[in-house]
Amino acid sequence: MVKRVPARVKPPIEGQQEEFEPVCRYNHAVSRSSASISRPPGARSAGRVCRVWASVLVLLTAAACSAPREEGASEAPKFADIAHPSPEVLEPALAAEVKTQRSNLEALQNGDHLPPAELARAYGELGRLYQAHRLLEAALDCYREAHRLDPQAFNWAYYLGVLSASDGNVDDAAGAFARALELRPGDLPSLIRLADLELDRGEIETARGLYQEAVSLDGSLAAAANGLGRAEVAGKRYAEAIEHFNRAVAIQPDASVIHYHLGQAYRQLGQLETAESHLARSGKVRVAMPDPLIHDLLALALGAGPHLSRGNGAMREGRLGEAAAEYRLAVAADPENSMARQSLGSALARLGDLEGAAAEFNAAVRLEPSARAHSDLGIMLAELGDDGGSLRHLRRAAELEPELEKVQLNLANALGRLGHYGEAAEAYRRLLEADPSNPQAHLTLADLLVRQEELQEALVHYHRARELLPTLGAAWVREATIL
Repeated sequence: MVKRVPARVKPPIEGQQEEFEPVCRYNHAVSRSSASISRPPGARSAGRVCRVWASVLVLLTAAACSAPREEGASEAPKFADIAHPSPEVLEPALAAEVKTQRSNLEALQNGDHLPPAELARAYGELGRLYQAHRLLEAALDCYREAHRLDPQAFNWAYYLGVLSASDGNVDDAAGAFARALELRPGDLPSLIRLADLELDRGEIETARGLYQEAVSLDGSLAAAANGLGRAEVAGKRYAEAIEHFNRAVAIQPDASVIHYHLGQAYRQLGQLETAESHLARSGKVRVAMPDPLIHDLLALALGAGPHLSRGNGAMREGRLGEAAAEYRLAVAADPENSMARQSLGSALARLGDLEGAAAEFNAAVRLEPSARAHSDLGIMLAELGDDGGSLRHLRRAAELEPELEKVQLNLANALGRLGHYGEAAEAYRRLLEADPSNPQAHLTLADLLVRQEELQEALVHYHRARELLPTLGAAWVREATIL
């Protein structure tokens, strides 16, 4: 009997059907007659002939499988492996949309005579969905495949450049942006992103030329003027750099990061007073650049996640109004998301809307009664004059996370403010058990002990506070008062 040839199985790739290495199988069995059975005349020779023909068939079949494919014969297309995220980690709305797009993509992959540009579009749109939700590894895989399938499409080259740069693949990113500029000469976002890459890898004159081209195309673009200033600094042309930086900050006055570059340029020219003035005004607000393709991703946002991400970025840069707007969108997308509620509460508190903040913190406590949610609500209620409610939530926060220093500190301060000096002192003792090198905690504990007329123990903590921080004048004065 000819044995069955086992198929070698590749492990399945998430999101693709299992692939098997093509093999030829032949499963013809030849009977072997027992010697005890009588045969008609010629049967032995007939059996021998059958075995010969079986062998011939095996050889012919194997030869057919191993024969080279005729020129022009079609092969099954090969597609890239995509690092698709597991549906379990996605919000329900996003998981459903990803499932739909992946099903459409797989149907296109299995179709016949599909134009590559159409398949590229399916990969690219899935990549855009992933990028809109910060699933960047999967998005980058999709853009690579989309660009491979349709190198004439500007969008896939541009998105590939953006994510390759963020992934640290500078050469890939530069190549993608160069291709984008071939397809759409003078595209400002591509010019500036490519110039940034060239400057970062030390190609100063190349970067300078690209920035100059961008400035010549649009003199009102702060990103182009700022980039040209950075290139001039890299080339040690500080006076020219200052001119470009001043133009950039005139276009976008809130871009506080430009003041840092101005300060460094003035310092190189020896104008130290002017340098210090600009450095004192420097901050985290970056230079804006209109970027239509990236802006288009906002429309793909599903659920609270993308809005939370953008809101957090705005909060870090001090753009509180924008942050609050994004957090409101997050709450609208998912009203039961406690993090969205808590984040909106924090933004509203910093904007001075204390009642609005308290309402959001209260919703966060209802949805997920964590220590942070209780603590934030307790602090906000104290600001609104609700001391009883404040203390109730701060106590609960300390019960939930007794080892969390900030929670214990909030409770201790509230207890002291409300005249519960004994409880406040105990809270500060717990804080000092966790961190005995905190001079402010020693000072506050000493003040609480004085209020309880426990002067000897108070002296110990005043003394320890000034040992840890000799410049803490209050500890010296109060210790001297007791003595």
